[in-house]
Amino acid sequence: MHKSSFWVCWLSNTLMNMDMLTRRVLAITNKATANNEVKLKG
Repeated sequence: MHKSSFWVCWLSNTLMNMDMLTRRVLAITNKATANNEVKLKG
């Protein structure tokens, strides 16, 4: 295996993982924000 192709695979995998992680964090943050808004209104 060429080193360059290894790096390309590694980089794309890392970016995909980061994207999934970011979406998860955003979902959690949105949920927490919604909960806080409900608490403030209630």
